Amino acid sequence: MVLTLGVTIPLAVNDEARNDFWIGDNAWLLVALKYYKSVTNDNQYDALIDRLTTWFTCLENITPADGIYVGYDKQYQLRKEWHPEGHIDVYGALHGLGSEAEIAQESILRWINQEVWVPHAGCFRIGNANKYGVPLDNISWGYLSLGNYYQGILYLAQNRLARTQDRYLIEAFDRPVEGEGSNEGDWYWRSDQWDQNDSIKVSLARKQTYENYDLEVNYSWDENDAWFLIFRERDIDLNVSDQFLYSFKVYGDGSNNRFEVKFYGEPVGTDHRRDVFWHDKINLDFVGWKEFAIPYGEFSDFLPDNKEPLGPITRIEFAVNNSTHKELTNSILQISEIWYRDEGHEDLVPVDGFAAFESELNWLYVEGTAQMATAYYMAEQTNRWEYYMNELGKVITPAFGGQASGLPNFITGGIQQPTPEAVATSWYIIAANGVNPFQSPPSERCIWVNYLPLSVKRKP
Repeated sequence: MVLTLGVTIPLAVNDEARNDFWIGDNAWLLVALKYYKSVTNDNQYDALIDRLTTWFTCLENITPADGIYVGYDKQYQLRKEWHPEGHIDVYGALHGLGSEAEIAQESILRWINQEVWVPHAGCFRIGNANKYGVPLDNISWGYLSLGNYYQGILYLAQNRLARTQDRYLIEAFDRPVEGEGSNEGDWYWRSDQWDQNDSIKVSLARKQTYENYDLEVNYSWDENDAWFLIFRERDIDLNVSDQFLYSFKVYGDGSNNRFEVKFYGEPVGTDHRRDVFWHDKINLDFVGWKEFAIPYGEFSDFLPDNKEPLGPITRIEFAVNNSTHKELTNSILQISEIWYRDEGHEDLVPVDGFAAFESELNWLYVEGTAQMATAYYMAEQTNRWEYYMNELGKVITPAFGGQASGLPNFITGGIQQPTPEAVATSWYIIAANGVNPFQSPPSERCIWVNYLPLSVKRKP
């Protein structure tokens, strides 16, 4: 039966290694096959093109109402779900593949217009499928796949996802995160507390106050010994020298509780011990915002006999305790804008681009920025295309001992030397050559690019 003939890795591997049969993955394979044929006139993959086309049309046909199911799991069970990105991928992949494909496209587009990009008064409302935050690829791929009528969605990228990534910015608490207040909900910040005091209660919430963003920490405890900590491990990889400087802002609650700052190095040795540096000289005896800048020399090692410098930092942490006094406490403090500087490493310039999701504005999505540059070029917004191509040029990174160059998939304040990756590099080349992958044959408005940082030129 053709419905289970989507392409995945070979069936000989075990279930754990085999992937699900996603419509998005198979749609991009179909895009690649069509594009290959359009530029080479080689028809050796026609049978696979037909097979994939039939798989999509059949899958759409068994999907009730409008749209198309996401595919099959690795046990070949139908996944009865709808996914915005998958719909956009399949719609674009089915261009020019016959009447049955057109019928499937019409159904898919109706679902997109109901749940993803809802036409409204000449513009578009965000549909229920993305009510918790718009992914960048729904905008960039959305325009490239759906066509010029949907050009109005491009402004949402500037409005919601555009950002500047300073390599030294660790955290700005830019946007709310779904599910915050629980350790499972926030992808970045977690909390923990001393389990010998059941009275300790801590909740975290990202807040916007006018133009400022912060992490609001609500906490309470009784008059017994108490402490809690909040920490982040995701996307943290700080390579430090003895010229390291760590800064952050705290809105004090006047509680006189002790506020500590900690760094954790990479696990080392057979016991996977983590080296820890800490600073415990801050008292919350003030009310209002106060900025702290702590140099490397003011941090102490948990192991006083350890004379080695702190290695790459993989976890940052704040802790609050009542060691200075024991009182019933119910309070709120806030943390904002965590930065670091390290004169012992190269000064890396800020880069403008886009985040992948509204909930992940802590890192710049290089691959997605190249996708947006492609969309701007196809929309004839060439000033923005040229601007973001120049920005992408800032992160071109040598590879293979200087024999080649590429772009990392993302950059963040927590990673100093990102590694070039194939996907971001490929999208940079696509953007530089003005190609819409969903169009076959390719656009004739191709350009010439000098692949050097900050050097993008049109062909005369």
